[in-house]
Amino acid sequence: MDRRLIGGLLFAVALTAAVVLPALPGVRLQGVASTIALPDDPQVGDCVLGSGPGLPVIPPDESPAPPAPTFAPCDGRPVAGEVAAVVRATGDDRSRLEQAAASGVDCGQSSLEYSGLLLDDGRFVMSDSAPDDPVSWNLSINMRTAWVLPAPLLQSAGRTWVACVVTPATGGAYLGRLAGAFDNGALPDEFGLCWEKDAPSIDSVSCASRHLGELMATAAIPDGGKVAVADIMSSCRRLVARVIGRSDPTAGGRLTVEVSLTPDVAQFLTLPQPLRVVCSIAPVAQALSGTVVGLRDRPIPYAG
Repeated sequence: MDRRLIGGLLFAVALTAAVVLPALPGVRLQGVASTIALPDDPQVGDCVLGSGPGLPVIPPDESPAPPAPTFAPCDGRPVAGEVAAVVRATGDDRSRLEQAAASGVDCGQSSLEYSGLLLDDGRFVMSDSAPDDPVSWNLSINMRTAWVLPAPLLQSAGRTWVACVVTPATGGAYLGRLAGAFDNGALPDEFGLCWEKDAPSIDSVSCASRHLGELMATAAIPDGGKVAVADIMSSCRRLVARVIGRSDPTAGGRLTVEVSLTPDVAQFLTLPQPLRVVCSIAPVAQALSGTVVGLRDRPIPYAG
């Protein structure tokens, strides 16, 4: 072989070794290690930032936990949900979810109580509900709930929180706070349960949409026909006045309080027991776009 060719090969090998060897194990590299700033654990009352794909998806019991969203203090910006409860758990994802489920903290109940409702004999009521009311109303909100786990990086750093996150059922972002909405607050439109037609329907929509009625509460009257319709209507009217925050729940005749009964019948003695009733409110002349829960003296949210 030509000596010049051999010399060239030897030079190439030497050059390659010079480039590769510094990267081999045991060789000291220049640089300074630094720690990563991890977010604080979520607290009750924190908001979930973002919308769309970043929202936690409610899993069936057997599904993996939803990805952890970004939590931050609520500051008036649009948010995707709120933290209604926090428990502690360790282990893998499934074990943590099982521990959350067995913690004694019900995420749905915590979310309704977070909104300002109180649990009373299996139903959710406002704090100023009359104890002698002939109708045992049950209030609710248009929500989804999920237990959310820390991201893998946070779990590896020893974080043990599991957060109960409540979001609107539609999954959209919203303005305002669910916290205390039924206790001197105002319900964000997306948490209201409304219908597009002029009668209660199972095809409900968010109250942020154009609608012709909003659910206030439901009830199952144990003694059915023994309760007069006039008493049921009066009870519904008083409830709506408390929910809206006005002494006149009709706002001077611009809204109407409705119950799912025929008002010209004095008694419902022949109806099955118990009697199921819906208490709702509807606009008189123009569609709404917004909830009336906590409306108080603000203008009626008519659709444009």
